[in-house]
Amino acid sequence: MVSSVLGDESSSSSPNFNYHYDVFFNFRGEDTRSNFISHLHMALRLKEINIFLDDKLNRGDQISVEVDPSQVRKQIGGFGEALAKHEANKLLTNKIQPWKEALTFAAGLSGWDLANCKDEAELIQEIVKRVLSVVNPIQLLHVAKHSVGVHSRLRKIELVSHIGSEGVNMVRMCGIGGIGKTTLAKVLYNKIANQFEGCCFLQDVRQEASKHGLVELQKTLLNDILKEDLKVVSRDRRIIIRSRLFKESSYSCSR
Repeated sequence: MVSSVLGDESSSSSPNFNYHYDVFFNFRGEDTRSNFISHLHMALRLKEINIFLDDKLNRGDQISVEVDPSQVRKQIGGFGEALAKHEANKLLTNKIQPWKEALTFAAGLSGWDLANCKDEAELIQEIVKRVLSVVNPIQLLHVAKHSVGVHSRLRKIELVSHIGSEGVNMVRMCGIGGIGKTTLAKVLYNKIANQFEGCCFLQDVRQEASKHGLVELQKTLLNDILKEDLKVVSRDRRIIIRSRLFKESSYSCSR
C-alpha cells in the first residue's frame, strides 16, 4: 500500500532544528520499496520536492496493495471481522461508529491504484504532476477585480482556441494600445494555466527583447515551462530542449 500526504512542516527529534517536507511517504513491502517507491522518489527529487521517507514506519503488519476499497467502504471481509471483535468490547462502544465513518470516508477518497496500473512510469509522472500542483502551484497574475468587458471576450477566445485539444494552438489578439489586450491575456492565463505541465507569461516582449535580447526571453520561456535553470549554448542543446518541450503539455502567453 502506498500513500502520500502533502504537509506543511515536520520536525526532527532534535528541538534545535526544523525541517520542511513537501511529501510524506508511507508504504509497506520491500518489492514496493525497491521498484515503484524508488522510481517515484527519484522523479520527485528531480523536481526539487523535499520528501520525508522514514524506514522506521515500515514496522508492523504488512498491508496488501490488493485491498478492495469496497471492503473498506462497507466494512466487510477482514475489516468487518476486526470491527466485530471490537464491538464485543464495551469499552470501545463509543468509538466503533466514528471508526466506521472514517473507513467509509477513506475508501471514497480518489487516488492512484498501483495494483491495476499497467504503466508505472506514466503513473509516476501523474503523481509528480499532482504533487507539483499542490507544493508549487502556478503563480496567478494580478488582474484588476472589475475589468470591463473581459468575460464576454474571454468566452469568444475560448471558443476558437480549442484548449485541451492535441497539437499546437495559437491565438492572436490585435488592437490599439490601451483597449485591454494584456488584461484579457492575463485572465485567460490565470484560468487555464493549471491545465498544463508548464506555462509562461511573457510581457512587453518588444521592449524586453530590445533591452536584453531574444536569448534572454528564450531562457525565461524555457525555464518557466521546464522549471529548470537551462543554458542554451549550442544547436544540439536546443534540439534536446525542443524534444523535451514536445513531450510536455505547455502553455505560453506573450505580448
